[in-house]
Amino acid sequence: MMIPFAQSPRRRSLTTDDCRLSTLPLFNFSLTTVYCLLSTLLLSCTSPTPPPPPPAGPDTTSHDFIWRIDTLGDGNSSVLYDVAIINDTTVWAVGEIFVRDSSGQIDPTPYNLAAWNGRMWKLRRVPAATYGGPEFSSPLHAIFAFSSDDVWTFSIAGSYSRWNGSNWATAFVSQRSGSVMKMWGSSSADLYAVGTNGSLSRFNGSTWTLLASGTTLDLYDVWGGKNAAGVTEIIAVGASLFHSLDRIILRIDGSSVTTLSDSTIRSSLRGIWFESGKMYVLAGGGIYRKSALQEQIWSGPLQETQYYSYAVRGSSEKNVFVVGAYNDVLHYNGSTWRTYSEFFRPNDMFLAVAVTPRLVVAVGSSGIVARGRPVGH
Repeated sequence: MMIPFAQSPRRRSLTTDDCRLSTLPLFNFSLTTVYCLLSTLLLSCTSPTPPPPPPAGPDTTSHDFIWRIDTLGDGNSSVLYDVAIINDTTVWAVGEIFVRDSSGQIDPTPYNLAAWNGRMWKLRRVPAATYGGPEFSSPLHAIFAFSSDDVWTFSIAGSYSRWNGSNWATAFVSQRSGSVMKMWGSSSADLYAVGTNGSLSRFNGSTWTLLASGTTLDLYDVWGGKNAAGVTEIIAVGASLFHSLDRIILRIDGSSVTTLSDSTIRSSLRGIWFESGKMYVLAGGGIYRKSALQEQIWSGPLQETQYYSYAVRGSSEKNVFVVGAYNDVLHYNGSTWRTYSEFFRPNDMFLAVAVTPRLVVAVGSSGIVARGRPVGH
């Protein structure tokens, strides 16, 4: 190693082949002192390779969304119960949507589906079969989409309707014990429908079967997904909303149904969403979560909201939305929760939400639809 001394009348630069150590006034230093200083500085000298970056913070998504608000129907008596995002420019919402006729009177036959094509909403009437009776446009409670040509809805009349890309097919389902509230499936040959009075039905591609849920509580929501081992996990939640704090969490495995622990939950439940093996979230009289299905303890309730939550959905553990009473909207980005207070309305509520990485849509009372896109998308 060379240690050249820069020629200056007052200061000397100590330099190695790789880095500059220091610039020192050396006139009053002995060789011993210089040697000690040099040895100390050499210990801290490294190659030109930059130091490693500091540890990264939590991997999160942004809370920044651009929102658009639409009101479908007359804005008063209309209500949207569920919503499905089929792709970035196709959204279907179901419920009962009332409009006024040319004379200003409310048309007594509501629309039951609203379709967004990326530019505008179009109202439709989906046929629904009745028990031994004709088809008519019954209010729709639930929707689940596998693709743009395989969309399922379920009506208050007790029938499913299936869109194949060109036409609707509908049939009454007697294999249930109540009104269907939600649907989830891994495919159109493995579809589950949950509803009031503990109703739990499965469609295997050809027939419906009523499964024994073991409860008479109303089942409000169902969700599923595959874990790291490739095993499909399916969870349903139920309660006796407005009557008691009773609740139930069910795990469904084919035709087998078992009860999961709810020992740390102190309120009724309305919604369930999870990313298998990473994050499980419950919504209702509080927001609860855990990280693994086998865990017995649900942490919560979270303090981010004081309102009742009606639904939870996400695209990943870093992009989760919870919606509820007073049009409450909350977003979890993998690290923190944020409330979007601009939607607050004391007489309304969001009843359902659908989420993809590029779009979130919340629907509810008064025919209100909130569409949000992450900034930059």
